[in-house]
Amino acid sequence: MTGLSDPVPILGHHGGYAAGAALFSGRQIVLALLVIAAVSVILWIPVFSDQMMDFLSRTAPRYAPLTFLAGLGLLVIGLVAGVRILDIIGASMIGALALGFLVENY
Repeated sequence: MTGLSDPVPILGHHGGYAAGAALFSGRQIVLALLVIAAVSVILWIPVFSDQMMDFLSRTAPRYAPLTFLAGLGLLVIGLVAGVRILDIIGASMIGALALGFLVENY
């Protein structure tokens, strides 16, 4: 009479190891930490925005004319010389200044 053979171990099975019996996998823990970080950043944005607006409101009257003239100078030099990157930088400086003015006053 032939009997049954001994059970064959499954190589991927962790048996009684604690790491294999963990409640959460490493991927789930990393995902949870990423979600916590994202929520923290989202909640921190209004505080940072308020601090940034306070700083810019105090320094804008002193640096706005200088920024406008520098942007205008770069824009004119870029248009005359045909260097597109100077056009982009100059127009961006003037646009950022105009956007800051709109955000501050409206």
